[in-house]
Amino acid sequence: MLKLRQLPLALAIAAATSQVNAAGFAINEHSAAGLGRANAGEAAIADDASTISHNPAGLTRIKTNTVTGALAYVDPTVKIDGPTDSLSSSSSAPSAVVPAGYFAAPINDKLVLGLGMYSDFGFKTDYDKDFGALASADVSDIVAYYLTGSMGYKVTDQLSLGLGISVVHATAELSSALPGGEVNLMQLEGDDTTYGWNVGALYEFNEATRVGLSYKSEVKLSFDGDIKSDFIPAWNAGGSADLDLPAMLELAGYHDINDQFAVHASIQRTYWSSFEELAIKVDNNGGTQVPVVIEDYQDVMRYSVGATYTLNPEWTLRAGIAYDETPSTDEHRTLRLPDSSRVLYSVGATWNVSDKMNIDAGYQYVDGETSSIEEPTSPIAPNDTTFSATNSAHILSVGGSYKF
Repeated sequence: MLKLRQLPLALAIAAATSQVNAAGFAINEHSAAGLGRANAGEAAIADDASTISHNPAGLTRIKTNTVTGALAYVDPTVKIDGPTDSLSSSSSAPSAVVPAGYFAAPINDKLVLGLGMYSDFGFKTDYDKDFGALASADVSDIVAYYLTGSMGYKVTDQLSLGLGISVVHATAELSSALPGGEVNLMQLEGDDTTYGWNVGALYEFNEATRVGLSYKSEVKLSFDGDIKSDFIPAWNAGGSADLDLPAMLELAGYHDINDQFAVHASIQRTYWSSFEELAIKVDNNGGTQVPVVIEDYQDVMRYSVGATYTLNPEWTLRAGIAYDETPSTDEHRTLRLPDSSRVLYSVGATWNVSDKMNIDAGYQYVDGETSSIEEPTSPIAPNDTTFSATNSAHILSVGGSYKF
């Protein structure tokens, strides 16, 4: 019989960004400047209003009303190698555009308020109709949008604290099909709106050196929607599935070596162990949970270092490198989320057009390791098929800030 783990997987991975740039399913395209330094030192740098997405305490470094925005274009490649050509694919991850926008408004010399719109989680895969393992994965299209109100308060000349409250809206579409794509095994569409929070601290030793610490809460989602199936008539009903987006802890540092050169770094812990299993409920089954596989994600680390060089008053250059661990294991990894650990290489620049406006650009190359996947290829397959997956991505982000 069909393994049910495939059915709720993309629904429950409300953001699996192995096809974007972060292991597991986190999105890091929060600003063009941040992308250009591989997000190294993000919780401490606070050089524009996008600090809302990493550390609200950094808002106290914003001295005038500031708007910051960015658009990131992600061009991923996910190559699946199976035992035959029909069980292989090189076009499962379509390109995507990731937007972000922020506004920071100082109230006085101690309190700064902020509003941010961005995504911390997002994912899409779409296999060709001639892919022989559509029973395991066809379309997965999921994203979680954040609307975050933040405040930063300067407790002393050196210490700032911050708090943010987020409204999180997530949408999900997931499907499985028989080879050829003509028979729908399962299609699910659902959404949910819930809340999260984040806190942060920023300590400035002096004008040249500061450290930041931030924490984002776990977010619990329950997708409600409709299930359609040509294969199992009893599944043509309403359904739901639960997903816990993980908590994240970041420690970051920034140091000016001289007037032109600065270094910065981050260590981030993502608590993926909250993602233990996938659970789907079909309404006409009396609300009972359909058995699913244990996902057993592991808590992981992300390490990043970067440098910023002020070439002259008009131009600033930056670069960074990061290593991002995957939370998935060989035992439970699936075709919907062919995730792996990866190294990220970034470069970027800022053009200071005037005292009020700057334009940022960043480029990142994501180099993923090869991972192993065990999946069935049809509803009646008695055994799993072994696949290998490699992924990479080119990401280009442009944005900037305006002060008024």
